[in-house]
Amino acid sequence: MRWTGRIISAITLLGSALSLSAADVAAPVESTLFSGEFDGVLWVAADHDGKRLSGYFNDGKCRFAFGGVLKPVFLYQARDFGEAYEVEGWNPATPEKRFSIEVYSMARNGFQGLISLRFGGGDTPTTSKCGWRRTLDRANNMSNSFIAVRVVRKSHPRIYDLVKPGDPPLLKLQTKDWPAKGSAVWVTRSYSEGFSPKGFVNINWYPPEGPPKGGFIREHDLYAVPTEVQ
Repeated sequence: MRWTGRIISAITLLGSALSLSAADVAAPVESTLFSGEFDGVLWVAADHDGKRLSGYFNDGKCRFAFGGVLKPVFLYQARDFGEAYEVEGWNPATPEKRFSIEVYSMARNGFQGLISLRFGGGDTPTTSKCGWRRTLDRANNMSNSFIAVRVVRKSHPRIYDLVKPGDPPLLKLQTKDWPAKGSAVWVTRSYSEGFSPKGFVNINWYPPEGPPKGGFIREHDLYAVPTEVQ
C-alpha cells in the first residue's frame, strides 16, 4: 500500500509538471511589440491589423532586412524572456537567400526597453559580420499608421506629392529631399484607392537632420520583399 501511494503521488506530480510545462510554452495571446527605431541602426514595423512584422538592420557592416507573421511564440531556450517572434532575414540585394531570425526582449519592460535579434540559421555570408546576437535599446516609437519597413534600392529616387486623389490620382514631382540608397523608409497605411497611386508606395523617412519627410515612391525604386514573407 505504501508503494502504491508513492507511485500515485509520483504520477500526480508528473502530471502537474507536464501541465505547467505546457502552460509555460503556450504562446501569448496579444503582441506587445510596436513600431520603433532602436539605437539608430534598427527599424521595426509591427502591423497589428495586418499581422505582419518587418524590419531593417544596418550598422555600416552588418545589413539585412527581415519579415514574417506578427504572431507571438515562446522560444524554448529563452522562454523566461516571454513573448518572441520567428521571422526570416535576407540581404536586400539577394532576397532569395534567407536565414532564420528570433526576435525577443530581455528587458523588464519588454520591447519598450530593448530588443534582441538572434540568428537561428547559423552563420551566413549576410550575417558573418553581425555576430550571433544583437541587442539594442529602443530610441523612438513610431506611428501606428506605419505598416512596414522597406529599403531604398535606387540613388536619388524620384519622390512625388499627391496633389489630388482620384482615378488616376494627380502627382507632382518633389525637387529635393529624397531618401538615400540603402536607407530604411516607413510604409504608410493607405485607406482608399484614390490615395493609392498604382505602382507607388506611400513612404516616410527621417533625415539625419531636420523634420521627417514623406511622399510617394515607385515600387521598383525599393528593394523587393520575398513573396513568401509578404
